[in-house]
Amino acid sequence: MRLTILSENYTPFSLKLRGEHGFSVLIENDGGQFLYDTSQVQLEDVKGYLKELIREDGVELFAPAHCTGIHTIIDFYTEFKDITKPAFCGSVFEI
Repeated sequence: MRLTILSENYTPFSLKLRGEHGFSVLIENDGGQFLYDTSQVQLEDVKGYLKELIREDGVELFAPAHCTGIHTIIDFYTEFKDITKPAFCGSVFEI
């Protein structure tokens, strides 16, 4: 299994990056690639990259949470209806 952290709330000042409340991770295993996301509005900054990742790398599950924002969730759902499964309190995903 491979985990790639895309967003989380700790960013060392020395890296000159912006942190945010939330968490986003790409999970890769023998069953496929799965994107779990609870990041905030800054997802707008990387939306193009995520769409490219989903298209080109065969992500099989995109699980945005309420922090992602309803407009962004709807945008992804419109384009990736089969793999977008919004995550809510108590959501369980088998991967």
